[in-house]
Amino acid sequence: MIIRGSRDYTPANPLPVQEVRRALSEYILQDVDETTTTSVTYLGKENTDGTWLIVKIDESSDTSFRYANESNNESYITYATAWAAITSLTYATLENLTGL
Repeated sequence: MIIRGSRDYTPANPLPVQEVRRALSEYILQDVDETTTTSVTYLGKENTDGTWLIVKIDESSDTSFRYANESNNESYITYATAWAAITSLTYATLENLTGL
């Protein structure tokens, strides 16, 4: 994840936990899907400027969290198109996203 500000944060120079929490707190929960994929919950979130974030919680073995946004899914520019394609999106760890 790269967040611009007084300094740049990258996987090699990680963002402090407080900043991650602040960035994620700006998203409002829009949708929850617990039925499309067995043992997987999708959380669809969007902030006030239209930036979207979808969280994939996979509980099939150990619980893992993966994230999708426009930075790793460039062809999905709106929340509606991304949510309609939740099983087709590319998911990554949070530190690999940009534009949060």
